[in-house]
Amino acid sequence: MPLLRLNPPIYLLSSTESCYRCGHMAPVVAVACKSLVDMEDGSEEGGDPILIDNVARMPDALLKQILEIHPHYQKRHSRMAGSDYFMNVCPSCQSHFGDFFLFSEPEGAFFPMTDEAAAAITIRRLPIDHNLEVEGSYSMGLGGVIFEKGIML
Repeated sequence: MPLLRLNPPIYLLSSTESCYRCGHMAPVVAVACKSLVDMEDGSEEGGDPILIDNVARMPDALLKQILEIHPHYQKRHSRMAGSDYFMNVCPSCQSHFGDFFLFSEPEGAFFPMTDEAAAAITIRRLPIDHNLEVEGSYSMGLGGVIFEKGIML
């Protein structure tokens, strides 16, 4: 995973997803920012909000803030991805939600296909006023719709 420098503001998105194992509707979260730098190739991204996924490493201060809001977020191994990264965990059965299904599958928690689905996502600005380095990947495109239709807390 590339090393990414996230530039503030940094956000925590919240949604729900049905657990594939027990069927429980569970809360899930994702980190987002408005701009970043890929430290491996020096490329800069910005404009539409950027969703961060497959986070293998993050500062303890960021993890602490996430866990204060969403305690069901742990570093686990994904057989599908073939790596360890921070992921959402079902509070009912302790199964994890792979980021692929949340971010890359249409109708996943952070891949809304309708305005109504985007409007169900809440957006919370985290009290971080400095750059953060995380090891992970990112996606662009749906962040704009989420920030336009979602609920800012």
